[in-house]
Amino acid sequence: MEPVNSNAPVLIVDDEVGFRELISTVLGLSNIKYVMAVDGSDAWKKFNEIKPSIVITDLQMPIITGLELIELIRSANPLIPVVAISSASDMLADALRAGANEAIEKPFSIDYLEGVIKKYLLP
Repeated sequence: MEPVNSNAPVLIVDDEVGFRELISTVLGLSNIKYVMAVDGSDAWKKFNEIKPSIVITDLQMPIITGLELIELIRSANPLIPVVAISSASDMLADALRAGANEAIEKPFSIDYLEGVIKKYLLP
């Protein structure tokens, strides 16, 4: 298990392009590096390649769901912060049980999301 590198990019995971673009805009305005993944399978591959500082993931995705992704991440490195985001409020508790550090219901305020991200990036 490797320690979390706060200089590594944030991994954004969502099958909806608009949501990925929204989060990437927030991160870009704060000069935070990021990598985007289109689904859980793509995210798992990129997670292992880039060793991200934080993972922000939707829960409802094809192939590998957000919950499955959280479990994979926790088995690989329990130190990396994971922020789960979903419009299905009933799934958020499942995300926390699976190991997510935060669970945010859509819609959410951009300022709130930015605060959550910065909380995990600051030393």
